Amino acid sequence: MWLALLLAPLALGQDSPLPSAPVPPAAASSAALPEAPTADLPEAAQPEAAQPEAAQPEAAQPEAAQPEAAQPAAALPAAALPAAAQLAPADEALLVALLSLLSDQEGTDGATALGALADPRALWVLRHSVTHREPVVAGAAALALSAFPEAVPDLQRWVLDPTLDDGVRSRAAESLGRRSTGAGAILTAMGQRQTSDPLRDALRQVLAAHFPERLAEAEAQVVRDGTPWLMIAGGSGLAYALASAGYFGQNDLQVVGGLAGALGGATGGYYLGLSDPMEAGDAALIATSGLAGMTAGTLIGGAVYGGGGAPWAGGLLGGAMAYGLSIPATRRYAGSEDEALVGLGVGVVSGSFALSTFNFVAQDQRVDGDTRAAVWGAGMALGTVAGHLYTPRANLTGDDWSMITLAAGYGLYAGAVAPLSPSVDQGSLPWATGNAAALLAYGLSPQVDMPRDITLSALTGLGYGAVGGALLGVVVAPDDGSLQQAMSLALGTGAMAAGGYAAWRTEGDIQPNDAVLTGLVTGWSTWQAMGWAYVLQADDPQEVSGAGLVPVVLGGATALATPKADIQFSHSLSAASLGLWGAYLGSVGGILADGSGEQVVGSALVVSDVGLLGGALLMSPRVGAAPMVVGLANAGGVVGGATGALVAAMATAEQKPILAASLLGAAAGAAGGAAAGRALQGRELVAGLHAPALPSGLAVTPRYFPTGDGAVWGAELSLSGW
Repeated sequence: MWLALLLAPLALGQDSPLPSAPVPPAAASSAALPEAPTADLPEAAQPEAAQPEAAQPEAAQPEAAQPEAAQPAAALPAAALPAAAQLAPADEALLVALLSLLSDQEGTDGATALGALADPRALWVLRHSVTHREPVVAGAAALALSAFPEAVPDLQRWVLDPTLDDGVRSRAAESLGRRSTGAGAILTAMGQRQTSDPLRDALRQVLAAHFPERLAEAEAQVVRDGTPWLMIAGGSGLAYALASAGYFGQNDLQVVGGLAGALGGATGGYYLGLSDPMEAGDAALIATSGLAGMTAGTLIGGAVYGGGGAPWAGGLLGGAMAYGLSIPATRRYAGSEDEALVGLGVGVVSGSFALSTFNFVAQDQRVDGDTRAAVWGAGMALGTVAGHLYTPRANLTGDDWSMITLAAGYGLYAGAVAPLSPSVDQGSLPWATGNAAALLAYGLSPQVDMPRDITLSALTGLGYGAVGGALLGVVVAPDDGSLQQAMSLALGTGAMAAGGYAAWRTEGDIQPNDAVLTGLVTGWSTWQAMGWAYVLQADDPQEVSGAGLVPVVLGGATALATPKADIQFSHSLSAASLGLWGAYLGSVGGILADGSGEQVVGSALVVSDVGLLGGALLMSPRVGAAPMVVGLANAGGVVGGATGALVAAMATAEQKPILAASLLGAAAGAAGGAAAGRALQGRELVAGLHAPALPSGLAVTPRYFPTGDGAVWGAELSLSGW
């Protein structure tokens, strides 16, 4: 529509409603030159452009009185030629650029060309493109508007508009930079809370390139408001101070003082955040440091100075030191609020490590609780300081947290199964080793790159190896607990390393197909091993443990082999579902045959294996049964079995008739579901939607609409007969 409005005056030979380029003086003065004969010149060489329109008398005569049609084309005056053939070079370039802008494939080139032309007639077209075209073209149009000083107010508005695409806003900022104006709008956009980090970085680059003298203002801006953290810092600090005052006043007003201090401190922090905004990371550093300082001071004070008011005094001193050190440290702190919380978490883990290590070393020595509390407090204080210093430099990612979790889990496990002397109490060793491993992984996270799939594979190997080692230890030495622990630790560690190495050698991430297949194999082999142990009445620990090794070995081998196999989880689940039907049929058959408990379980085990093998054959490429057919057969079998059992239960209360009816109903339902699946296989389900009758002249037809990303189907409403 807008292109038609712009081009219509050019096509009709009329003046455009938009401002046009001024006529050069040379063209106006050429009217005084004598006319040159043009009859023998080719049409392209006739100087019609040099003849002013006002000097052409033909335009003032009626169309019927103009005898141009009777003259040869070479003798026609310039004014008699069609207006479309008289486009000036500027008009032709404008037309080409506008057509390119309208194209989905060349929209960015068209916008760039319009910016290079700097034709005022293109100004409103570019404005329209910024707000109505796809982000790529809109961004190019915003960049092209740098050639138009009239567009500066629009560019400033777009830089601040959070509803626009980030790329469009950054291009608008670049346009302002090219015109050496609009730095205030760019700085304001950087300070908006909803501005994304990538856009803020792009705006900072624009400032560095065009307004370097104002970069300091950008660095001083508050991006994430720290008022909530200031409220926490003020509320906790003042609450502890007034609670201490209530204690030392010997009037048992600790609770009242704490509540009043919390309310007053939070209120003060709120108004401080409004009057002097602070970055959330800096405020979180102050709050977490204060909490750690008061806690550590309380724990240490009680041990150093004894009971009474010593813990309160220690907490006040620790809080004062923490606040006094953290407030000036905010000038150089580069962490976020999340990293400040991680620093506090490092302090808690460090305190736990210090206490658990102290307890394990102390063993049965008589150490009072105050000393143990002081050890925790000292570890927490040192760990919090180290965490606040190191975490912003570590730049922890999701993969790092997975590695830390794996390390902590392995540390707990290693401490729990470590083969120690009988005279040594395991006690708190698992907590000490778990915390130590977590802190070690945290410290190594910037240097170690361990993707999440490697971590998960290593954790899977640890589980299989730990269980398998423990069971193997029972088989080898049922009465030697230390050997069982040693074998569990050795095999668990080796399997963890093997799982991680296998994932490292495998290209790509762990697929859901692999996880489902491994889980099914492990579960099925567990059912078979434990079931046969029950049937064979194996009650010896060595025999039961030997049976338990079967799913460990098969599951671990499957986990290592699945990256080489391409088995869809729908096929795995379909085959396993037929095995479950076999277990159901076998158990019902054993009950109907009046078998013992072992016989019923044995029948279920055998028939379930037959069902599983049959399902695997059906889903194999040799047969190629569709998962949808198997799924509908399963659904039909469940519905039929439940219906048959319900109908039989209404007629009799005996078990066997109900089970027999359930079998018949399941068979009929499964057959019906399979038949329905075969009938629907490969067909498209089309729902017929009938639109209401439309008035005469209106019609709705489907249409294929091309877009910048390809094409989409839609509907077109047409009106005829008017």
